Amino acid sequence: MEHISLPSDAASELETAVETDVAALSSASESACEPAQGTPADSLPASIPVPFAFLPERTRALLAKQGINAPTLIQEKAIPVALEGRDVLAQSHTGSGKTLAFGLSLGLRLNKAKRGGVLALVLTPTRELATQVTRVLEPILRTLDLSVLAVTGGDSYARQKSALNRGVDVVVGTPGRICDLLSQDVLTLENIQMFVLDEVDEMLDVGFADNLEEIRAKVGPDAQALFFSATLNPKIRKLARNLLNDPVEVVAKQAAEGEAGAARIEHGYIEVLPGGEFKALINAFLFHSPDQALVFCKTRAECAELVEALVARGLLAAALHGDLSQDERNATMGKFRDKRVRYLVATNVAARGIDVRDLPLVVNFGVPFDPESYTHRVGRTGRAGAEGKAWTLVSPKTARGYEFLMRHLKLTPTAVAVPAPADIARRIAEDTVKGLLGVPDESTGPKTVRKAVERALEDIPAEEKAALLASLLCRHVGQRESFFLNDVVPSRPVVRLGAAGSQGPSYGDRPQYGDRPQYGDRRPFNDRKPYGDKKPFGKPFGAKPAFGERKPYGDKPAFGEKPAFGEKKPFGGKAFGAKPAFGEKPAFAEKKPFLEKKTFVPSTVKPAAGKKPSFRRDEDWV
Repeated sequence: MEHISLPSDAASELETAVETDVAALSSASESACEPAQGTPADSLPASIPVPFAFLPERTRALLAKQGINAPTLIQEKAIPVALEGRDVLAQSHTGSGKTLAFGLSLGLRLNKAKRGGVLALVLTPTRELATQVTRVLEPILRTLDLSVLAVTGGDSYARQKSALNRGVDVVVGTPGRICDLLSQDVLTLENIQMFVLDEVDEMLDVGFADNLEEIRAKVGPDAQALFFSATLNPKIRKLARNLLNDPVEVVAKQAAEGEAGAARIEHGYIEVLPGGEFKALINAFLFHSPDQALVFCKTRAECAELVEALVARGLLAAALHGDLSQDERNATMGKFRDKRVRYLVATNVAARGIDVRDLPLVVNFGVPFDPESYTHRVGRTGRAGAEGKAWTLVSPKTARGYEFLMRHLKLTPTAVAVPAPADIARRIAEDTVKGLLGVPDESTGPKTVRKAVERALEDIPAEEKAALLASLLCRHVGQRESFFLNDVVPSRPVVRLGAAGSQGPSYGDRPQYGDRPQYGDRRPFNDRKPYGDKKPFGKPFGAKPAFGERKPYGDKPAFGEKPAFGEKKPFGGKAFGAKPAFGEKPAFAEKKPFLEKKTFVPSTVKPAAGKKPSFRRDEDWV
């Protein structure tokens, strides 16, 4: 596999080449357009220094109208290789112009003389991305006399079947719906000349590997394949070995930011307590008030909770997740693109393929699991050279994962402080007053409404008008409820990236909470005072007296000074041997009887016949 890497300053050199050589190449541009009209692509030069000069005049005019005057890094390297007929495995960050790279390659490579079915198939991981690609390619390929159709789930089968029966040159779809149409024999891939996979890494994450192999098996072996991805991992390379034929690997990275994407993206993080992400983001939105923002959540419940809180505070917000129908998702995206929705809160899967021009902010409600996910998410901002911001909410549990992402992607994020309620209220009041002062009288409302308000304020003194204005401002600011920082912000920083990984304030420079010492103020271990003033336990070692010098226990004599055996005191106080001799015992008769037994006297009363004799104790015993 050949490998092509691109230096970061190639775009400026190429733009200069376009300005200096456009006059010399203008005469050759018309003849160079012939491959798009059916001339075999083998007649094209092996290396094309300025790809846009080889497009038809109307195609270049359309691109210029869209503000595209020079190719991006990935377009400059991928288009010449694709026009040579080689399979391409291209890597470039999200928003770098990959769609236009394979779109222009399609327009120049397809041989319309062999029409008789679909000529090119473009696969995307999600419906939104398929719709976006179709929206980009349709006007450009129309200038090259090619038609495009989006085939995705959620749309009508009948409409898609009808369009395919009429004839379509390029089909853009998701693997699931393409497999359905293939199983129904509605779509045939026998005449496919070019096979394109967009966002391959996302497609593998969703689990479309089997579908891709099934579709590729039904595409002719001679079809040219183009794979485009924001990242290249071992799974993608394995898939490329199975589906591509000796591909050329094209890598176009931004040297300043590594794999994370555009150098114009400002990466930041917001430190929160566990469970404080919701409150911290509300405070940040109320204070900074971004024009638009895309928030990535993990679950649909998080989406619903955040949207409800934003709407309750007067902020235009909408959710985008899998529970919505395709029509509802399209309507929500249309409102977001038209800026009728200010904040779009979406799950990670539903937000893939979202492309909004000049999106200023992307927020990760939680730390992404891997660098690829972070790359795709933050790639929604800072597109086509525009500036953007990417915030990530980090808790103590997710701090280690965020530090790993930043070091792996070689990024330098900054800490974004969570504003306090007093600062939020002051900012909202100031912005409201400035907005009212900057609005001309003619645009404050219909004429009838303005006259009615003026008539209601005629008889009110100036002092009361000022009080009324203050009351209305207080009510407006009070509706933007914010949260106190005690339950939101941790008392100590949780992200430790060091000097190389963080440009924010160091831990020791931050204000402390309460009487806690700041990090770094502790004394070294050897300089600490001993614990308390306790005396050492027990007697010092070696201070015991010698064995013979010990005092006897109690009044006992010292060892070896025992009295003689006969000098012992008798046990019980009697002298030993004071017992009378054996023969001196008193006689047996002198002993007292043990008991004075009573004499038994039998009863004189005889029992009746058949009865046992009875005893009367008062008479029988005397």
